[in-house]
Amino acid sequence: CYAKTRQTFSAKRIIHLLSLTFSLNIAMASRLTLVLLCLTSLWPCALACPPLCKCYARRAEVVCSEVPLTEFPSEGLPADTTMLTIQLTNITTVSERHLNATPLLEGLHLYSNHLQSLPSDLLRGVPRLHTLDLTGNRLVDLPAGVFHHAPLLTLVLKNNRLERVDTEWLSGDSGLTWLDLSGNRLTAIPPGLFKKLPRLESLDISHNRLEKIPAKSLDTLTKLERLNLQKNKLVSLDPLLFHSMTNLTNLYLTDNRLNMLPPSLFQSLGKLKILGLEENQLGHIPPGLLDPLSSLDEEGLDLTGNPWLCNYKTEHLWRWLQKNKGKVFLPEAIRCAKPNPLAGRSVLSFGVNILLGSLLALVDYDYGWRLGVLASLCCPSHCECSLSVWSTGVVCSQSDLSLFPVEGLPITARLTTSSPLNLSVRCGRRPERRAGPGVYLQLYHSNLETLSGRTSSKAFHSSTPWTSLGNRLACLPPNHALHHGPLLQRYCFRTCPT
Repeated sequence: CYAKTRQTFSAKRIIHLLSLTFSLNIAMASRLTLVLLCLTSLWPCALACPPLCKCYARRAEVVCSEVPLTEFPSEGLPADTTMLTIQLTNITTVSERHLNATPLLEGLHLYSNHLQSLPSDLLRGVPRLHTLDLTGNRLVDLPAGVFHHAPLLTLVLKNNRLERVDTEWLSGDSGLTWLDLSGNRLTAIPPGLFKKLPRLESLDISHNRLEKIPAKSLDTLTKLERLNLQKNKLVSLDPLLFHSMTNLTNLYLTDNRLNMLPPSLFQSLGKLKILGLEENQLGHIPPGLLDPLSSLDEEGLDLTGNPWLCNYKTEHLWRWLQKNKGKVFLPEAIRCAKPNPLAGRSVLSFGVNILLGSLLALVDYDYGWRLGVLASLCCPSHCECSLSVWSTGVVCSQSDLSLFPVEGLPITARLTTSSPLNLSVRCGRRPERRAGPGVYLQLYHSNLETLSGRTSSKAFHSSTPWTSLGNRLACLPPNHALHHGPLLQRYCFRTCPT
């Protein structure tokens, strides 16, 4: 009886629990259905994404990369998209209608596609857009007003086929801080363009065909921090081109055709940290050019790849390198290209000798001098003249000389070590001029038989050292200056009869 009663109670309890569970499941299922319906109505696009693209809901970003798209994927784009990247596809056009699907767009990256043109109203439907990147397309020209309708801060037109820049692309109150026009076919920049860009901080016009930048065209770029002009065809720069760029920190002039720089070019660039001057045609640096660059980074200046002319004009560069070697990239690679005897030699390798004059013969080829030889300008016939630190040498050896070499004797050869290094030489072109102090004379094995009292006496200074060996001189004229001079080889010359 106890067992039967217990079985009946257990069965009733189980039936009750099952009915209660079923009721709870129905209630929970209904509530879950309502929640799903609400979420669907409040977020209808949560699961939307264009085919072949990836959507990242948390950061409101859509990326369509390296996929076979031929048209802009406006269908299915989430309306709340703020960042859209379409790269390495085959799309050829983009229009205002396409961008209207994403009114909250802030960044649009369309690089390495096949875009050939843009409509003037392209950005009308994206009033929040601040970044537009059109790198690596096939744009040749752009219509006026094309960038008027969005508050752009960054505009990248790199590696297209643009042949000109129109000031009407931008509005008069443009807030651009970054402009990249590199890798196009530009031959000139209109002066009015930069007047619309007073807030610009970075400007890249590298890898174009610019031959000249108009004077004062960059005056309004007072906030500019980075300027890239490398890989153009610039031959010269206006002395005041950078005078208003007091905030400039990076300047790249690499790989142009610059053959000279004005001494005041960098006068206002006290904050400059990086300066690229490599691969130009610079032969020398004018005095004072680099002195204002007190903020250069370590290895921040690159001067390699220039055909440096190593002569007295090299002094300023040599002195500056000695004091600022740590600020120069590969200072030992700054090498002479001319004159030929010094080609390939590092400017730094000269050491202090360049100032003391052991390289005195590093005189300017522009004035017709030869290394260590004055034969073409200041030397008698049948003789050779040379320079050393202390004196000028005249050697007449194994020659047909029969008369004393008065005509053309160097009068003085003087080295001044003040800035710049300078060599001063005077020549005697008339018999009444005589060799001055610091000029020595050697007469070896010639046919010289006599010294005229009048001519040779006027030809010598009282302190002029001279040597005579293997000649036919037997005596010296009476009261000749050489009787009292420092004869190096006197050999008991007697006085000739009057």
